[in-house]
Amino acid sequence: MVELSQNEARVLQALIASGGEATPEELAKRSGLADSAVARAVLNLAQSQLVKERVEKKTELRLTEEGESFASEGLPERRIVSIVKKSGGRLGLKEALQRGGLDDKYASIVTGWISRKHWGRIEKEDSDLQIVADTEPAGDQDEEILARLKGGSVTLEKLPSNLREAAQRLVKRNTVEARTRSDREIEITPAGRDAATGAGAQQEVSLLTGDMIASGEWEKVKLRTYNVSSPVPQTFPGKYHPYLRFLRTVKRKLVALGFREAVGPLVETAFINCDCLYMSRSLLSEGPVKGEPRTVQRSREESCGYPRERLEDRLDRVEIQVFH
Repeated sequence: MVELSQNEARVLQALIASGGEATPEELAKRSGLADSAVARAVLNLAQSQLVKERVEKKTELRLTEEGESFASEGLPERRIVSIVKKSGGRLGLKEALQRGGLDDKYASIVTGWISRKHWGRIEKEDSDLQIVADTEPAGDQDEEILARLKGGSVTLEKLPSNLREAAQRLVKRNTVEARTRSDREIEITPAGRDAATGAGAQQEVSLLTGDMIASGEWEKVKLRTYNVSSPVPQTFPGKYHPYLRFLRTVKRKLVALGFREAVGPLVETAFINCDCLYMSRSLLSEGPVKGEPRTVQRSREESCGYPRERLEDRLDRVEIQVFH
């Protein structure tokens, strides 16, 4: 018979009371254990094949700030078409936006969706666009999604297939926000039912104290076992050296300004380090300690090794600074 800890036995009993299946939250509520204790017990029970764990990913939909405005006042295309219909079936775009209380940034959005949904026609007249809408269109799937989300979040997978497409359209319009969550469900196996039936109720302790030894209580309790091979969160105790962290910060700022990182030799010529950067060579002649040389001069003139064709187009823009 499989030896169970006290928490594992309580989790199995909670599963049986729940009909054989339950979520970790339901198990914590029925067993009276903390969420972390339930998670550890389920992990050990799953390794012993006493329970099975199913993980199902679901997409939760909720309205954005703009979506809440559209849910209460209507989509921009709906508001504009309604205004045009009440104005005789024809109205200029600018005037329609003004009457609908919409900003000019919605102009392309309104005209685009009216054309896609076939709610009206867009005609050009002089320098302004005219919206023509003869009838008030019926509610569409986008508006049905907004109506459902107005009462709270909705799971994408539970929606009909036609409404799923509408939800994806609203996500692309930044009207609806989609978040992925993982739903876990624990199911007891036949072996788990047998183990739960024969599980004892012996008290379990995690710490052996001197008082327990002196009183002899240690003989009546069971010391909790620990699985040292159980997976633990991965940690990275190392960190960047403060100077390297500073260099990375400077690099990110320079790249953000438009500079490009280049790879060069450890020893660079003064032409590249000074002349091309319009910086005096005398600044490199002394280091932090006065008199410490920071530049090395060769005894005889030699080529720096750069292809001449790469430098010729830059020579006329660089003022060569010579030591005197």
